[in-house]
Amino acid sequence: MIWNMNRRLGAFIAAGILAAPFSGAAPSLATSDTAQPSNTEAVCPAPNPGEAQCLAYVRTDIGFGAGSGVTPTATGNAAYGPADIRSAYALPAGNLGAGLTVAVVDAYDLPTAEADLAAYRAAFNLPPCTTANGCFRKVNQTGQQSGYPAANTNWGQEIALDIDMVSATCPNCNILLVEANDPVYDNLGRAVNTAVALGAGLGLHEGLGRLLGVQGGED
Repeated sequence: MIWNMNRRLGAFIAAGILAAPFSGAAPSLATSDTAQPSNTEAVCPAPNPGEAQCLAYVRTDIGFGAGSGVTPTATGNAAYGPADIRSAYALPAGNLGAGLTVAVVDAYDLPTAEADLAAYRAAFNLPPCTTANGCFRKVNQTGQQSGYPAANTNWGQEIALDIDMVSATCPNCNILLVEANDPVYDNLGRAVNTAVALGAGLGLHEGLGRLLGVQGGED
């Protein structure tokens, strides 16, 4: 979950994205600069007061599978893969990012998170990121690897998107998925604090500086 990157909630905080623990004040949402394309629909419904909204969208004019023209590997179609994303943002290649932990904070549970992550990384020839090799870790909002919140199909798509995009932008980073009980700001804030306590506590400039190989500045 990110507070303002790409003008969205529900993305991620990183060892290098969040500067300090959550203090209890809900962030304000910026309005989008562009209208939603007509060939997309929102993954998550409108939030209730005091809740965050995931701002993931899905294409409605294409399908997946045989005959759809779209495959998980994006070979031969217009989908963007990890190399395209890293090129667009001029991210460095090589082993930079190794040893950093990126925390994804979202609401609800995606029971298949690790399996989905494995499928994405295998499709794009990224190194495995699993619980077994210490790269991937999933916890609830109090930091326990059990007692996860209720599964939710809508937020589950957001979770899958987030961990895949962390993989795309920093294939060598460890991934910490923190699942809040629900999208209420208080619970998301507790999950943010847990993410910081478990290692995602560097400031924005310091963390990005490490990834880019330069000295970080003030947050």
